[in-house]
Amino acid sequence: MMKIMSKAEIYRQMDRFWKDTDKTLSIRMFAELCGLSVSLLTRVFYVKDTDMTEHTQIAVSRALERMTRGDVVMVYDKGNKRRLIYRQEPRPRLAKSMKLTVDGGKIGLKVGVKNKSDYSQPGFDEQMKR
Repeated sequence: MMKIMSKAEIYRQMDRFWKDTDKTLSIRMFAELCGLSVSLLTRVFYVKDTDMTEHTQIAVSRALERMTRGDVVMVYDKGNKRRLIYRQEPRPRLAKSMKLTVDGGKIGLKVGVKNKSDYSQPGFDEQMKR
């Protein structure tokens, strides 16, 4: 059973997802994964003129969880069309990461590997703005 995220957490993660130029899934594919329309996702998370309903919250929370775990991947078929494939074994997409750390009053840079689809942790740019 997946735990449903709070609305504030979903807004924060979707804001990061929307701004990400190198997404693991496109907005259209993410809407398909949610089972929602692209226009609804745009109105709720980009334009922000519509409130998030409980149904939208549950659908987006489950889709973010599946995307983070690596359950789905976007592939091109023979007609050069994109479609979603559900994996039997989840494999998250990994990428290099940089993170600021404070140890004993000293600011350090931590370099490592992180899940590319995980939007729960603040990125390097967001840490620099603080």
